[in-house]
Amino acid sequence: TTVRASVLTDSYLFNCALGDGDTIAVINDRVEWLLPQAEAFECETASLCESFETIIDSFVFSFVECRSTQKNGNDNISDTSVYVPTIILATDGFRNSFFSPSMFEQKVKDIGELACLNKRDVRVANLKLLYEKLSKESVFQDDISTIIATRMKRI
Repeated sequence: TTVRASVLTDSYLFNCALGDGDTIAVINDRVEWLLPQAEAFECETASLCESFETIIDSFVFSFVECRSTQKNGNDNISDTSVYVPTIILATDGFRNSFFSPSMFEQKVKDIGELACLNKRDVRVANLKLLYEKLSKESVFQDDISTIIATRMKRI
């Protein structure tokens, strides 16, 4: 089972997950794991068919304090909040399609950059082609499901 969920508000980002997918953010030029990275390649995960107690104990959670815009020079030095422009929730088939973690992270950064463009048709077409290629031509030929959430800057 792979279950991924995130709630992004102006003040916080809450994440929960079950299974072997990924919950990651693209922050500046970095890929940040919002939940611990699950073991890749054929890891065994809890099933939604198991007992309620087993399922509940298998969920992982994270909470990140956020801000809604980029920091300016007047911010308090003790402020630990971060600006999170892009979040990607994905099944393990996405990460398992790459030969190395660095190749995966570079592609995630590229997707984060593309997601911030205001050209929805270009984004959808490019991602559709990428996912079809990865699903058909990767070593595992696994299905890929992702949700990409992008925070739009307020004007």
